[in-house]
Amino acid sequence: MVAIHSTALGPAVGGCRFKPYRTLEEAVGDVLRLSEAMTAKCAVAGLAFGGGKSVIAPEPGHVLSPGERRAALLDHADLIAEFGGRYQAGPDVGTGPADMLVLREASPYAFCTPESAGGTGSSSGPTALGVLAALRAATGSAAMAGRR
Repeated sequence: MVAIHSTALGPAVGGCRFKPYRTLEEAVGDVLRLSEAMTAKCAVAGLAFGGGKSVIAPEPGHVLSPGERRAALLDHADLIAEFGGRYQAGPDVGTGPADMLVLREASPYAFCTPESAGGTGSSSGPTALGVLAALRAATGSAAMAGRR
């Protein structure tokens, strides 16, 4: 599923989450909540993007074979392509640069592909730095030791 919260400032961007959910309602709620959060995140950062998110939700308890995972990613890439660039996906929980490369096989609207393929690689490091900067800004202190 793909949720686009806003394209007022530009195309919606957000991660592609690959995880099982207990119910369809839980997956829908997550993708809607996260797409709205991406709109706020982009606005606060001053980026010319809106918020979106996507979810691939395999059946709980079913471990996908590599071929099944690839097929699910390609199906998802077809869905992303249908939006014609209004939604662009990056990695999120359960996905990484190699998965974004699979998405790129069927849709040009995936980013953070492996550096070896000319992409930017994993977004984990920059995301962690952003979280740390936000924590420091919220607390007014650079010292994070012992904080909860």
